[in-house]
This record gives sequence, structure tokens and C-alpha cells, in this order.
Amino acid sequence: MWLGTVLAFYHLFLIERKRSFILEREPFLLPYHLGVSGKGLVCVLIVFEIVLLLATASVLLLRIARPLLGRFCWIAVAAVSAGYFGLVTFEYHVLLYLTDGIQMAVLRQLGGGNVWSALAYVRSEFSGLLPLAVAALGFSVVITWFFLHARRRGWAVSGGRRIERLLTPKRLLLGNLLMAVAAPACGLVSFPVHWALNLSSVHRLYTLPGEYLTDFDGDGYSLFSSPPDFAPLDRSRHPYALEIPGNQIDEDGVGGDLPSVILKPNLPAWDPAKLRRRNVLLIVMESARADLLDSDVDGQPVMPVLRSLPGQRLRLFSHAGFTGPSLFAMLNGSLLTEGTSLIDRFKALGYRTGVFSGQAEDFGNTAALCHMRNADSFIDATSFPKKLRMQTSTDLASLSVPARVVNAKFVEWCRRGGGPFFAYLNWQEMHFPYDCPGEPHPLVAQPVKRGEISPTTRERLLRTYWNSARIVDQALGEVISLLDELGIREQTLLLVAGDHGEALFDNGYLGHGTNVSYEQNAALGKLINSEWTPPAVPVGSVSASTIIYNGLLRHPEDALPLESEVLCYTGTLQKPEQLGLFTPSGLTRYSFSTGLWSRQLSPGSPFLQGPVENRMIHEWESLLLSAVPSPNIH
Repeated sequence: MWLGTVLAFYHLFLIERKRSFILEREPFLLPYHLGVSGKGLVCVLIVFEIVLLLATASVLLLRIARPLLGRFCWIAVAAVSAGYFGLVTFEYHVLLYLTDGIQMAVLRQLGGGNVWSALAYVRSEFSGLLPLAVAALGFSVVITWFFLHARRRGWAVSGGRRIERLLTPKRLLLGNLLMAVAAPACGLVSFPVHWALNLSSVHRLYTLPGEYLTDFDGDGYSLFSSPPDFAPLDRSRHPYALEIPGNQIDEDGVGGDLPSVILKPNLPAWDPAKLRRRNVLLIVMESARADLLDSDVDGQPVMPVLRSLPGQRLRLFSHAGFTGPSLFAMLNGSLLTEGTSLIDRFKALGYRTGVFSGQAEDFGNTAALCHMRNADSFIDATSFPKKLRMQTSTDLASLSVPARVVNAKFVEWCRRGGGPFFAYLNWQEMHFPYDCPGEPHPLVAQPVKRGEISPTTRERLLRTYWNSARIVDQALGEVISLLDELGIREQTLLLVAGDHGEALFDNGYLGHGTNVSYEQNAALGKLINSEWTPPAVPVGSVSASTIIYNGLLRHPEDALPLESEVLCYTGTLQKPEQLGLFTPSGLTRYSFSTGLWSRQLSPGSPFLQGPVENRMIHEWESLLLSAVPSPNIH
């Protein structure tokens, strides 16, 4: 029991270290906030579940080990504790680390061609855990020795006997049966509690029987799943089921029956005869909020270079609110199907093409999905030596190099000449934690440290974020100076865009991709050196290729139309946690986990109860159907 309690708190510590749902330190990408009672319930239940599981495993193993090992049967308990310690450590510091970013296929590239060097990079990720692991194991050994010694000398015999009476096979069986009922039921208290409990692998284990037994129709959804199965006896109806339009049945349980598929017109192919052969630069700034062009600090613009460049602003919105899907939509002009990569489009037009990115484009498989390696030159964060990286982490999600380093490669490539070019540049300075060692501080004397980021330090956080925006603005100035030096500035179309927005404790959230909102989805956007004027309506990042096409037209009246509404989501498009629709009049949002509708009228405003907007649901359902060939689409 002592060992189980120690291991339970160790496991809870790992969960908190990974997601920080209790103290909410560094609350980057924290999707839900729990009250004190919710946090207490989660902690008590997680600890109790772990102790119960370990006690059950120990008693069962002791029953087997006593006849075989005699007085050395305590080795069975040691095996349970050591095995559990190893499993949870592996889960939170190896398995989750790998699934969060590292792909084994690119380890060799990280190590400069040598797998062992790459593994040495990865090893540094776990070095900070070693003292804790040694201390926890040492404490476990001491506790085990103490109680074994106390038992031999007759100490605490009454307490030991009470525990032994408690841990009989029948009582443990009853306890596990009750926990199999209580674990999924506690998740119904609220969705944030459900989310926090599922951070524990032991809790997920205890919910499996309830989910399996209440999935009566075998469709993969139960009374305890999230969202729960609203038609538990009908296999054809469950959350996220594909709709059959016009059959008077609501297959997915939201929005009612889809009357008919909302067909979006296919964009016509690019017509080269209508285009000017101008250079094209797509510059993507990580986590660049839409309000940066209007932000001032100490009476001066945060981004003076971008603000001063003549051009048209865009009301640009990321559909997903995080990097991978945003880049896919921007470069491929599609949300679900593969589309046509801008790199392939310009290669077909006879352009030189180049990718120069400060991030690891293999994260999320973006490089492959967007055909980035089809470019004549492909440079990303994995192409640079370790000493140039902004973060020590080798996780692909965190791998990044400064904009000035990326620009140096672009300058070298651009000066070679050879006809018109299309280049994609990606700058990473504005990503969390918004400051990197060795970077300049033109707008902040003391940037907020990662461990200090909280709602109480928001003013320092804003200035730190603006400082990173000034750095990438200076990088933009370097690019403009290069174009002037080569005499090609007027012959170059520039689209400067954020891949998504960034919440900086607006409505209580930090980061992106956790909630559909103006702060997380509205991104920086400006089109420079275009004779075509984009409409002042919300446009999605999926329209980036159309915007570039329209900007290259000889005659602006030939411009392709843009959608004036933007469908957004969190999670995946096939199984979103939230859906949102940005229109000229504001944002309407639906939560699948709570079933609630809300509305945000403008950037910075709070969310209010909103009206039901089934049209948004029908547009999402139609989009999913459009990617699945079906005779039901008409």
C-alpha cells in the first residue's frame, strides 16, 4: 500500500508535468480549466485507481509466488512496483515524446546522417528525469525495507493485519467492479473533469469495461464515450456518422437531417495566359495574430516594415487553428482532399521553386502532403546544425531556427537567378514561449520567462510576444532589401500571412487550436504588389492559392471569387471537438462535447450564448460527404 501510494503520486506528478491541469503553470494549449472541486475529484480518483490496481496486481501475484518463492515472495511486490514505475515513465517520457513529434524516419537527418548521433540528441530530453527516477526508486526501496524489517520485529502488526484483511481477493474484486462503474460515471460530472481523468492511463483502463458493455450496437460509441451515443441501439446513428441527405434521419445527432448536400463550386484551373510572370513570395509567420498590424508599443508600431509596405490587408482565418492543417490548406487549396500544391503549380509554369522554413516540415507530415520536396531547393530546421537551433528540444514540434538563418539560405538561392521564382518562407520566432536564448530584445528589456507565464504576467507576455513580432518584421525588412538590391521588388508579389492566431490569455486561454475564437483563428494577412483588391470579408487560409492567382492576373476583373464565410474547427475535421463559422457579422460556435452554441461578435469580446445555426452543421456535413464518393450526393 505504501509503494502503491508513492507510485500513484509519482504518476500524478508525471501527468501534471505533462499537462499542468492542477497548477496551470505554463498553460500553453490547456483546453479546459477546472475548479478547485473538480481538481480535487480528479486527483483523489486517479490516486485511488492506481493504488487499487497495484494492490490487486500485488495480491494476485503473491498468491502465485508464495508457494514458489516462500519468504522471498516479496520479490513479486517489487516486480509489480518496478514494472509500473517503468511503464508510466516510458509512457510519459518516451512514448508520448515520440508521438508528440519525433518520427523515426527523420532521426537520421537530425543526427547529421548518423542514427546514434540522433539518439544522443533525443537522450537529452530525458536527462532531467534521471534524478527524480533515482530518488523515487530509492524511496521505494527504503519503504520496502522498513516495513519488512518492522514486520519481522513485530512493529505495526495490527496495522498490517488490518490492511491484509482489507486486501482479500473478494474485497479487491468488489472494489474493482465498483471502480469499473464509478470511473466512467465520474467522467459525466463535467467535460473538463472527463478530459482530466483521461490523462491517466489507469483511468482509461477502468473505463474500458463500461464503454464496451454500453456500446450495445457495436458502432464504437457508448453511453460513456465523448460525445455519448445518442442512439445506443441503432448502429447507423452515432456521433460523427456520415449523413445521408434527404432521408429524414439525423445520422450524427446534430443539426437535424441534412436536406441536401451544399455543393461548393470547383475552382477552375489556373489559366497561365491570364497571369503575369512575376516572382511570388509566400511568407508564413508562426502564430501571428491578426491584430499585429494595428499594435503599437511605446507609441511605435510593433511591425513598422509590414505596416509601411503598400498593399491590401486580408481578413484571414485559419480553419484548424494549428500549424499542420493550416499549411496544408494554404499550400494545397483544400481542407480534405490533396488538392494541388502551390509548389507543383509553379513548377508547371516553369518557375524556380524553393522552400526555406524555420520549422521541421516533417512534423505532421506537412512536407509530404504539400509536396515540399518537389521544390528545386528544400531547406527546413532539420537542415541546420544543432548549434543554430532556437530550442534545445529535438522534438519535431519544437525544432526551430531563427529567421535570419532561414533568410541567409534564401538570399544565397535568390542571388543565383534563373527566371521567375516561387518561394515559401516560414519564420518561427512568435511560437510559444515567444522568446529564445540569444535573440535580440528591441521591444522588451526583460522578456517573461517560460515558467513565469500566467494571467498575472499578461502585460509582460504581450510585450515579449510583440518583441518576437518585431524580430520577424526585421526579417521581412531583410527580404525587402534583397529584392531592392536585385531590382525585382516591383516584379514580386508577396503574401504575408500567419499560419493561425494566438490566444494570449484572451478569454482565459493561451496558445492555439484549443478553442475556435477570433484570437486563435484570425491570422495576420497582407497582400503586397497586387493590382487586385481582395474583398473586406473573412477568407480562409484555403483561399491562399486563389489570392495568389488573383494577385498575378493581368486583368483584375478576371479574379476568381472568394468565399465570404470561413468554417473552422478544433480537433480533426472528421471528428471535431468544436465547429465555428466566421461571417461578416461575427463567430458562431458549437461544442460537440457540451452540445452548447455560443457567439463571439468581435476580437476580444467574450463568448455569449448563441443561436442554433444548423446551416453551419450542414456545411460541415456536406464537406465530409464531398470527400467520400457516394450515390447519395445529389
